[in-house]
Amino acid sequence: MKPDGSDARVLSDGGINDSPQFSPDGRYILYSSRKGNETSVRFMLRNGENKRELHFTGTDEEQPKFMP
Repeated sequence: MKPDGSDARVLSDGGINDSPQFSPDGRYILYSSRKGNETSVRFMLRNGENKRELHFTGTDEEQPKFMP
């Protein structure tokens, strides 16, 4: 979206997507995604392209954070 809040658009799709966080360099967005009974960590480019799911433990993962 623009600095004034206009031209906002949805970047995620399906399920419940929350806890978004920008990477320190501003290029990526990390977020939690719940689809059905499964919760996973996903990331994408800041424009919504190149969405990927990350697998760490094989269990539900929520509230991801970038660490310096």
